[in-house]
Formats: sequence, C-alpha cells, structure tokens
Amino acid sequence: MKTIIIFACVLGAVIVQGQGQEESSDYTESLCDCGESTYQPVCGDDGQTYSSVCEAKCSEQEPQCEGECPCPESPSDLPTRIQKVCPFYIRKVCGDNGNTFDNECQAENNGVSVQCEGECPCGENAEEEQEDCPFCCTSSSVECQGKRVDCSRCDRT
Repeated sequence: MKTIIIFACVLGAVIVQGQGQEESSDYTESLCDCGESTYQPVCGDDGQTYSSVCEAKCSEQEPQCEGECPCPESPSDLPTRIQKVCPFYIRKVCGDNGNTFDNECQAENNGVSVQCEGECPCGENAEEEQEDCPFCCTSSSVECQGKRVDCSRCDRT
C-alpha cells in the first residue's frame, strides 16, 4: 500500500512538473496522502523540516538528512541511511537485540535484524520458560521468575 502511495507521489511530481503552479500544487496534494504516519522528521533540500520522507517527496523535496533542519555540517554526523516508511500493520518480530518490534520494517529502521517472528524471547527457551511458570497471565507478556514470558501462547482454560 505504501509503495503504491510513494509511487503515486513520484508519478504526480513528474506529471505536474510542466503545468502551472496552482494546478501543480492541487494535483500533487491529491496524489500524495501520507496518512497518519509516525513522526520521523527529515530535512528537505529546501531547508524545511518535513514530518516524514513521504511528506518531503510529496512536496517535491529530497531528504538531505534524518531529523529536523538544519542538517549536521560534519559528514561524520550524517546518518548512514534514511529510514523507510513502515506499514501500519502489526506482525510482531523479535530483534537480535532482544527487543520486540511491531513489524520487520520497524526492526530494520532501528538497525536490528529479525531473530524470529512473534514477541521476544525466541525459540525453545521461551516455551520452556512458560512451562516453568506456575500461572497463566492475563496480559500479552509478563515477568515470570525474572524472565519475560509471552503469554499469548498460554492455554487460558
């Protein structure tokens, strides 16, 4: 879905480039619906701060750096990559840093590789920890004997 919207933004920018200013603005706005994306500011090449990469692209600006304007002057201060616009669905994954992310895209944006699908911890140890737990929790996760346990797999009968 987001790929289509970003493509529409780029396509809209190409189509309206030769048209009058008033038409261009209205037409681009109608093609660019970035939705209620998470605030991940970028600094556009016009020196303005945009709330996301999508907002910058829809304003026909190229992101120069992550964060609010102005961009850092030192090349060592520049981020190594611009973060992707992530989808809004939740398909939890466990990162190799032991943290749970809403989806794979958010893990990647944090520079973390996915270790397994679902909440942390991964693997057989998680199931063993649940078997050792003397109760079933009512929330999706709980501390049990000092370990974080995913109770979504717990039999609540």
